[in-house]
Amino acid sequence: MSEPAPFLVILLIAASHYISVHGGRSPDVKVNLLQLRYEAIRAINQALADPKRSLSDAAVGAVAKMASYEAMYGSVETYHTHMKGLVRMVALRGGLSSLGLDGLLRRMCVWIDRNAAFLNGLQSLYFPGATLAPGETPTPYPGQFLAES
Repeated sequence: MSEPAPFLVILLIAASHYISVHGGRSPDVKVNLLQLRYEAIRAINQALADPKRSLSDAAVGAVAKMASYEAMYGSVETYHTHMKGLVRMVALRGGLSSLGLDGLLRRMCVWIDRNAAFLNGLQSLYFPGATLAPGETPTPYPGQFLAES
């Protein structure tokens, strides 16, 4: 991975999941997660500030995964903030079908949208009518979204 933003977001999600499964009630753990969250957001903001990186697959993926983090461990309000940014980024790229990684990034965006809405009881989607693949209806799978052990 040559881009720090998606790496830091994935690290934040992994650390949060580990703590939720194995416990971690000490103040040090919460401070470390806050620091990691800060670093992930800072890396995303740095990517967004660079015209060469701002609409890259890495930046889109980082914002999408940050939205999923907020849906699982953060606040619905912050989830909405990231999803609004994601929708704008996808539109500037030319739509979901223009995203790279052989369709993986499109599937990630749609999957995060469906599962976060289901998990948080949200009535509307950010990518309504979008499918994971042509002819396929996305179904929320919150157990996989939350990486239940």
